[in-house]
Parts: sequence; C-alpha cells; structure tokens
Amino acid sequence: MKKILLSIILFIGLTSFSVENNKVSDISDLGTIENRNEINNLNNTNYMLNKKEENKKVDEAFTKLSGPRYRVEVALGAISTKSDVKANEYISTSTSFLAEWKADINEKFYVTFGPKVNLNVATIIQSTGTKKITPNIALGGEVDFNYNLKERLKIYAGAEIGLGIGPLIENGTLKNPELITVGKMSFGLKIDDKYNVAVYTGNIKGVLGIEAGYTF
Repeated sequence: MKKILLSIILFIGLTSFSVENNKVSDISDLGTIENRNEINNLNNTNYMLNKKEENKKVDEAFTKLSGPRYRVEVALGAISTKSDVKANEYISTSTSFLAEWKADINEKFYVTFGPKVNLNVATIIQSTGTKKITPNIALGGEVDFNYNLKERLKIYAGAEIGLGIGPLIENGTLKNPELITVGKMSFGLKIDDKYNVAVYTGNIKGVLGIEAGYTF
C-alpha cells in the first residue's frame, strides 16, 4: 500500500513539474513574441518618420523654386565685333522681354533664369559714307547668378544667348535677311528685386554696353 501511495505522489510531482516547465516555456515564448512585435512596431515607426522627413526635404526643395516674374530691359552698346567696322562707327539699341523663375540656393545666393525675346537695331555709319541698319529679332534665354549684399541690394552676373534673324538695309536698299547669334555677359546691381542696371560685353548688342531693367 505504501509503495502504491509513493508511486502516486511521485507521479503527481513529475506531472506538476512538467506543467510548470511548460508554463514557463509558454511565458518565455510569449515574451519573445511580444518583444519581436515591439521591435517591429519600433522599426515601422522609424521608417514612417524617415519617410516623412524625406518627403519634407523634397517639398522644401520644390518650394525653393518660384515664379515666373517678368522683366523689361533696354540696352545701349557700342563697338562692333567686325574687323572692318571702326569702334566709333557702330551703335546698338535694344529692347527685351524676359520671363524668369527664381531658384533659392541659400539665404545669400539665388539663381534666376528664363526665356528672352530681343528686339535690336544696330547702326553702322562708316567714314566712307556707307550707312547700314540691321533690325533683328532674337529668341533665347538668360541666367543670372545673384548674391545678396544687403536686404535691398544684390549683385549679379548674367549670361545670355539667342538666335535671331533680320534684314540688312544698306544705303536705303533692303537686302536679304541674315541669321544672327546673340551672346552677352553682364555684371551689375539689383535693387528691391525690381530694378537692375549692369554693364555688359557681347556681339550683336555691342562689345561694350549698359543695360537697365524693371521686373514685375
């Protein structure tokens, strides 16, 4: 009888120990699963935050581009690039219209760019008595690199290129139209982001000239 009771007690003890081990194992497994879920949730949260930050940077990059604004300019130049025309025999006058966009690089530096239309009249009066007038229209583009000196004052360097066509009028006789290439580099000031004045060097508009404009 004692042997039977001892066997029963031993069986119950082993069974209880096995159940406790299973409970501990289940709790451990549950804790591991919960930890994994927490890690996954944390990773997902970090991913969403990084994604929002990337989208914010992209949005900020796009907001740096603004425009268009419009500029009207007049220019007066002298000295021809042609070797057979003396410096005092050439004068150029032009009016231009520009649509421009602004790209902010930082607080001090920004770039403006856009298409440009030029109406130009070049006049050559030679000592021989020959008089030539070449009115032309040219379509091209301009880019300006601007730097803020003060709140209302900027300096800028610009580059312009274009292609156009116009007739040659020599001593009152109309001749065949000619293709022209316009090139110009300028350096000047901008005031209140409205007014600009600059000196330039170029070809059709004169080797040396001055330009002034108004932006609205």
